Amino acid sequence: MEQMWAALSGNVDILKMCLDNNTPVDHFNTHGDTALHIAARQDNYNCVFTLLANAANPNIKNSEGETPIECAPERSMCWIALKIHLCIRNAGLFRKVILPYNRERVLNPDISRGYDKLPIICVNARDDAPCPTNPPHGFHYVTENVHTSQDTRINVVISGMQSCQCSDNCGSPSCVCGLISERCWYGNDGTLLPEFDILEPPLIYECNQMCRCSRQCKNRVVQNGIRYRLQVYRTQGMGWGLVALEAMPRGAFVCEYVGELISDDEADQREDDSYLFDLENKDGEIYCIDARNYGNVSRFINHLCEPNLIPIRVFVGHHDIRFPILAYFTTREIQAGEELGFDYGERFWDVKCRQFTCQCGSPVCKYSSEVYKNKAEQELQQHNENNDVTNDVEMKASSANNEIVD
Repeated sequence: MEQMWAALSGNVDILKMCLDNNTPVDHFNTHGDTALHIAARQDNYNCVFTLLANAANPNIKNSEGETPIECAPERSMCWIALKIHLCIRNAGLFRKVILPYNRERVLNPDISRGYDKLPIICVNARDDAPCPTNPPHGFHYVTENVHTSQDTRINVVISGMQSCQCSDNCGSPSCVCGLISERCWYGNDGTLLPEFDILEPPLIYECNQMCRCSRQCKNRVVQNGIRYRLQVYRTQGMGWGLVALEAMPRGAFVCEYVGELISDDEADQREDDSYLFDLENKDGEIYCIDARNYGNVSRFINHLCEPNLIPIRVFVGHHDIRFPILAYFTTREIQAGEELGFDYGERFWDVKCRQFTCQCGSPVCKYSSEVYKNKAEQELQQHNENNDVTNDVEMKASSANNEIVD
């Protein structure tokens, strides 16, 4: 990569050209070295200075566990520059003030590595956090659910799947896939019809490989993948988030929630439940999707008390009711640059409120620290009132017993 070569050779002009063209400043090679590691090791002061000015992370460790300052010759100009930079950064962090970066850093031009139809850019203009797919603590990007045990095998026997015999675009009322979904819920533009009930969404069965219809029929939306450009970005106070890079109409498919398919019992045993999504199958066995170690862009969708997304259960390559695809659709028109989010629900926040509360900033926020503080005060007041009533009843009963004895 040109950026690595520039850092190795000390060519500042080539390095600046790479950075000006949004080359990820913290991109690493097979040894885990970033350009800052290489420039520091070669004692190329001007390259180190340029990289730090463009918000290169001085705390990233390579495969040997070394930071850039540990690669630099001791007491060299690069070593001194990195020492000073770290002191300034640490002083800002000690005062709980993140020193501003002079530009938004492109950490990765496509965290999907080309597996999604459109590149998923990851940027950070807030802090030192590296790209969330970076080893050793990053997750593995996948575009469909993965299995790590025999407990979650999907029934994909095609003989159990219903399919249509349509010769048109599956717009007729007789389309079998539409009938088992109540009707075909997609318009010709691939968005949900206005009459689709987003409060109580029905199951959607898209046309599958056994159908006689064209691959371009209108009842194939989720299976066609991401259609709108998305960006993962570092938020203020909520970790990573997902933003739309272009406008989206109401009812547009955004992405599906992807991760590791696990049983409910397995989910109860996992310490980190931050990325668990319950499939809520009411017909028997309960399963979850865990996007902690395996996931896609959907794992960055934050909670919003005024959500603009809703998860809908969709079936494409099988009709195993236990394992629907969780597909996110927009609930209204989305503007370019707008954060995407859905409502995590009261059950989630009642569990998590002891660790953190909602930071969405909405004037109608339902799960802020203030809301939970008021809720706790009301519960305490109700508890005290119940105790007063109980004590009053007990006193009257005791008084009545004494009168009977007398």
